[in-house]
Amino acid sequence: MAAKAAAPAAGKALDFVIASNLALLTDEHLAFCKAQEVLLSTSLDGPADLHNKNRPRPGGNSHELAVQGIRRVQQVLGADRVGALMTTTEGSLDRIEEIVDEYLALGLDGIFLRSLSPYGFAIKTKQFHRYDAKRWLAFYERGLRYILGINRAGRHFPEFYSALILRRMLTDRPTGYVDLRSPSGIGLGALVYNYDGRVFASDEGRMLAEMGDTTFELGHVDTDSYRSLILSDKLVDLVASSLTQCAPECSDCVFEPHCGADPVYHHATQRDPVGIKPLSEFCARQKGVMSLLLDILERDPQNAAILRRWGGL
Repeated sequence: MAAKAAAPAAGKALDFVIASNLALLTDEHLAFCKAQEVLLSTSLDGPADLHNKNRPRPGGNSHELAVQGIRRVQQVLGADRVGALMTTTEGSLDRIEEIVDEYLALGLDGIFLRSLSPYGFAIKTKQFHRYDAKRWLAFYERGLRYILGINRAGRHFPEFYSALILRRMLTDRPTGYVDLRSPSGIGLGALVYNYDGRVFASDEGRMLAEMGDTTFELGHVDTDSYRSLILSDKLVDLVASSLTQCAPECSDCVFEPHCGADPVYHHATQRDPVGIKPLSEFCARQKGVMSLLLDILERDPQNAAILRRWGGL
């Protein structure tokens, strides 16, 4: 591959990840991924009935195909060459233990407890409005405490979102995670090149464009260079509006040094990239997660030791 050959001379570390539901995975795909050292990422929302409801496909077997695919990748490429992401729907809220157990049974190395985002399928199916930040935080705390119990029993199994925030809070090492950056990482930490050549500031911006909103579309691969994309007036304006250090409600928030901006989320939910923070579910979730982590770090020495390991200490 040309990109792999050019990376060392440019001083860049380059990884390729294919995101797929693994439904059409073949031996040829696996051979290619092995030869080119490609990682795979898929979706796994929990047990079969929950996953199949969240991700319907003809035959009602999306969970079966995902599990088969994960196991084939683990066997051919290695246990660390495939990862999975879950999305929390309303049906997930009372089933966190089952969801975590599904990941454990497949030998996956952790889980990312991810809330719904206001884009794409979550809006089309009206799932996004079926629970609020308070209900998600209750789900998250129950899940985190269950996962900490698994770790106390001797199995290293992090909750990845906690690990990202802990690394941000406890160390001076960057996370690279777009939602925990100020100014936002859109465009700067990520550029998304669509199949049709259009370039977006983030994948969420691409999903908004599929819904008819091109606010985060920066240009086209045929007409725009990397330099012209990242120095475009549109991106500069969006990034400038995402500085938490001077944003209303953020500038004097105790969590600001550990948090980040998400202008795409706030534009999608409030039609304003800065957003009204007291009305922001993003802010409510961030504050809730950080408050919980800090409480455990202060009051629970055994679990605090686990959290510090997750954070890289």
